[in-house]
Amino acid sequence: MTTEYHTPQSSQQKKPVQLHLNSLLSTFKDRLPHRPYCTDDFSHGLKIRPAREAVNYKYIQPNPPVCRAWLVYDIDRPGAIYAAEDAGLPQPTMMVENPANHHAHFLYGLSLPVFTACAEKTTPMRWAACVDILYSQALDADRNYSGLTCKNPCSPAWVTHAGRNMLYDLSELQEYVDYNDLKKWKDKRRRLPDVGLGRNCNLFDDLRHWAYRQVDVFRGAGLYEKWVEAVFAKALALNHFLETDKGPLFENEVIHTAKSVARWTWENYFGRMPDEQFSKIQANRVARRWGQSPKEAAIKLWDESKTISEVAGFVARSERHTRRYISQSREEYQNQGQARADRARDLREQGLKWKEVGEKMGISSRAARLLVVRKSVQVGHTISGSAGCPEVF
Repeated sequence: MTTEYHTPQSSQQKKPVQLHLNSLLSTFKDRLPHRPYCTDDFSHGLKIRPAREAVNYKYIQPNPPVCRAWLVYDIDRPGAIYAAEDAGLPQPTMMVENPANHHAHFLYGLSLPVFTACAEKTTPMRWAACVDILYSQALDADRNYSGLTCKNPCSPAWVTHAGRNMLYDLSELQEYVDYNDLKKWKDKRRRLPDVGLGRNCNLFDDLRHWAYRQVDVFRGAGLYEKWVEAVFAKALALNHFLETDKGPLFENEVIHTAKSVARWTWENYFGRMPDEQFSKIQANRVARRWGQSPKEAAIKLWDESKTISEVAGFVARSERHTRRYISQSREEYQNQGQARADRARDLREQGLKWKEVGEKMGISSRAARLLVVRKSVQVGHTISGSAGCPEVF
């Protein structure tokens, strides 16, 4: 592709490909961080500039520190723009090629950005990390690529190739990788390779497992500020990855991950508390949410036709414990059954047919007969039929 794509033209002269590229570049600019890192020469270091100024530099930060709107891959070999086609992967949203050596950066735009510092919802981050790792392997991309900055597709120093005009969602991207590999890496018991988003997931998992064991010591003394400092120090210590030369994540990512883990574990994790204290905390949470005790909340939800698992989730109890809340006492159950049998017998003695008895009680005719027969046998009663034997059918 020639540099004509960076040459200003009148709207009447613009080709469809140019319009397509302009649309993608507009999307790229709209999704930039407010003040991204940028530079023209890495030997002079990175600068932080407003987005409207940063787009004039050769290298730019495409993603905010806490989320991924773009999956970026560094292909360091000639003919890099054909890597996706050779690997059987979908066309990137944009390919930014170096005209001097024909190396390139691939950018896959995500329709829904994935947050990398959200302790409440970690599944999307691991899902994105699995896809990211498998794409990196398939493309034979640079494992040492940090992902902080990429070749700026808006810069005339590069040749930008337009790809698909629509952004991707993760479910679409995962269709191009082996299902067994994806399933293997999505297993939370496995440690991900230290590539791309895999480093974010590994840092988060290592940090939260450490925090689970330590949070009670600080909470017991009420030292929240000290707790945040301790989590941040541990995050910095964990921020090393042996499989890569440029492995450590940048400090902004580490800071946000540490803050998220510190806040969530302080407010939500009580795994090492005595059972009695933990139950009291859970009961108070349910009371604040429903304005009543867990048992009353469970009975109310059960009356609203919720399933056992749904009720258990709402009242923060096991399903076995929840069944105790909503189950009837044996005496109440027997009295209710006897009352139904008595009503069926009374309707039958009024001369109604079994079908009519069932319709009045909202059950089948067979169920009505069995209800009367079983209760009659239990209490020694008989109804019309042979002497001493209950009428069955």
